[in-house]
Amino acid sequence: MNKRFMGFLLIGMSLNIGTANGRSTAVDSSSHKDYHLELEGYFDVNYNYDFNVPKDRIHLYSSNPIYANQFNLAYGYLQSSFSKDNTKATIAIHQGGIVDLMYAGEKDWVKSVRELSLSQIFSKKLRVEVGILPSIFGFETFVNKDNLHASRAVFTDFAPDFEIGVRSHVKYSERLRGIYQITNGWQIIKENNATPAFGMAHIYEKGKSFLFNWGVFAGNEPYQGKLDQFRLYNNVFAKWVHGKFTIAPMYDWGFQVDSLNHLKHWHSQGMSVRFQLPQKMGLAMRYEEMKDRHSIIPETNTHLPNGFHMKGYTLTLEYVPSINTTFRLEAKYMTDEDAIFSKREGWSKSDCFVMASIASKINWKSFLE
Repeated sequence: MNKRFMGFLLIGMSLNIGTANGRSTAVDSSSHKDYHLELEGYFDVNYNYDFNVPKDRIHLYSSNPIYANQFNLAYGYLQSSFSKDNTKATIAIHQGGIVDLMYAGEKDWVKSVRELSLSQIFSKKLRVEVGILPSIFGFETFVNKDNLHASRAVFTDFAPDFEIGVRSHVKYSERLRGIYQITNGWQIIKENNATPAFGMAHIYEKGKSFLFNWGVFAGNEPYQGKLDQFRLYNNVFAKWVHGKFTIAPMYDWGFQVDSLNHLKHWHSQGMSVRFQLPQKMGLAMRYEEMKDRHSIIPETNTHLPNGFHMKGYTLTLEYVPSINTTFRLEAKYMTDEDAIFSKREGWSKSDCFVMASIASKINWKSFLE
C-alpha cells in the first residue's frame, strides 16, 4: 500500500463521511440525535496465469485482470459515510489494477477518489446528488463480488464507469425509477472540452427476480483529433432469476460523428447464465462480443486491418460461504480477427488465462449520540 493510499485512508477514517443507501434511520429515544455513521470496506485479490505470457506481464483490453502471471489487487475501496435527516455526504477512496487502467486519463489525487459527493432527499420520490460519482451505466461494475464473474466483460470497460456532475433520482412507482444527470462527459473528471454531457437511465425492478435497465449518454466527445464530435450511446441490460438459474443479457450500441459529419457506430453484446449448485456453490458462463470497426473508443487499436472485433468466453466456478465473501476459479478465452493479444514473442489472435480470486465486503453501521 503506497503513501498516497495511506494518506487517503487516514483522511477518510477521520472524517467519517458518506453513506451506502442515502437514507437516515430515525430512533425513538429523544436522547439520540438523528446522525447515521457507516463505514464500508471492500477488496478483491486474485492470481492469474496467462498462457500467452504477455510482454511486460500486461493484459491488453482488460481492466481485471490487467497484470498477468502474478498476484493482483484487482480493486479495493474504503468508504466512510455520515448523514443527518435527509442530507448525506460520501467519501470513498480506492486502489487496484482496475483503477490503474480506468483512471489513466486523470492526474494526481483524483485517481484515488471513488466517490466524493453530497446528496439531498427532497421527497419520497426525489433525491439529488452532486460530486464525483460511480457511473449509472453497465451491469458489471468495478465491484466484481456483485457481478456473476471474477473478471469483467471487455466491452464493459469501454462504457463510462465514473463521472462528475449533478444527478437526480426520480421514483415513479414501487417498481419504476429514473436517473437523470449532467456531467463533464464520457468517463472524465477533469473536463477535456467545452461542453457538458447528458445521461439518463430508466430502471424497472421486480423484487430480486427481475431487473431491466436502459441507459442513454449524449454529448460532444473528442474523435479523430476534433474535440466536439457528437456521441450517442445506449446501454441495455437485464437480470432474470428463475429457480436455480440467473440469466443476464447485455447490449451496448452507439455512434459518433466524425469530422466530415459521417456517422460511425459500434456495438457490443453479451450474456451470462449462472446455475446454483449445492453447498453454496455456483457455475456461471458468459459470452461477449464487441465490434468497433472505426476505433471510436480510444483504447481499441486504430491500426487494425479489420478494426476491433473481439469475442470472449468465460467459465466461472464460485463458492459463497457468506454474504460478505466470494471465492472464484475462472477461465477465459478471447479471440479477434487480427493479432491483438501480446505474447512473450510477437502477437496472437487468441488469448487464454485462468484465475483464482477472493472478494470480500465489510460494512459497519452505528448511531451517534
